[in-house]
Amino acid sequence: ANTSQLHVVNQPLGMRKQITFFEEPIGNASFEPTKGEYLILSKDVGGNEFAQLYKYDLKTLQLTLLTDGGRSQNGNINWRKDGKGFFFASTMRNGKDRDIYYMNPNDLTSIKMILQVEGGGWNIQDISEDSEVLIIGEYISANESHLWLLNVENGKLTEFTPRNQKGVVSGQGIFAKNQNGIYYITDFENEFAQLVYKNLNTNQVEYLSKIPWDVERFEVSEDGKNILFSTNEAGASKLYKLDTKTQKYSILPGIPMGSIGGFGVYKTLPFVGITLSHAKSLSDVYYFYF
Repeated sequence: ANTSQLHVVNQPLGMRKQITFFEEPIGNASFEPTKGEYLILSKDVGGNEFAQLYKYDLKTLQLTLLTDGGRSQNGNINWRKDGKGFFFASTMRNGKDRDIYYMNPNDLTSIKMILQVEGGGWNIQDISEDSEVLIIGEYISANESHLWLLNVENGKLTEFTPRNQKGVVSGQGIFAKNQNGIYYITDFENEFAQLVYKNLNTNQVEYLSKIPWDVERFEVSEDGKNILFSTNEAGASKLYKLDTKTQKYSILPGIPMGSIGGFGVYKTLPFVGITLSHAKSLSDVYYFYF
């Protein structure tokens, strides 16, 4: 097509079904997490980079504008676990500062600001199981970023990684399934970015990976028993599986040498979906049994 649109593939090697047919390209999208009857998508107009959020009903194909429709950037969707609404980041207040908002997409009057900030580098990393706490990332530069905890009820923002650690990159925070700690990536006191775990009760930090290469991203399995994390090793991606109980990890064999653009763990099966570019293929999607 002339523009990037959304497609669904229900099983490996299954038929690809296109589900959006707009003139403008789709930026990203997120299914409503309980029934999946609609999704929230973002798109701009004419490449103006002012992405707006829309509700897209998969039965009626009705598209409903949710945000202001003006010169604002909207995205970074994170759903409540019960699917009653989602949190997102937006510059709608003044066009430059990226505040945090909440919305029930079935009630257009429900939108409200949760956190007002200064700067455009703020984003939502994860949401607690009870939907009461958000992990918030603050991007300052390629050489410095921090994590915060936001209490949704009272709007209180608390440092998670010390804000006075200049020149430290900390990001991609994800709650452990028992909610007692948070996994994240940091290069604090390390030459390379590593996967770590911080206990929220004791504040003890444990380094889970000890690899002389940068950990780029990770995903926690639905049951919390495994973490998959990828590294960039001399320009080639490697994928590892870590047992959260024993903290032992090993590389997953059989993946062609190339660059992993992203991956996600299946909810009900021990599979991982991988976007992979390599010498014989450009950015195809694979599934891998782990």
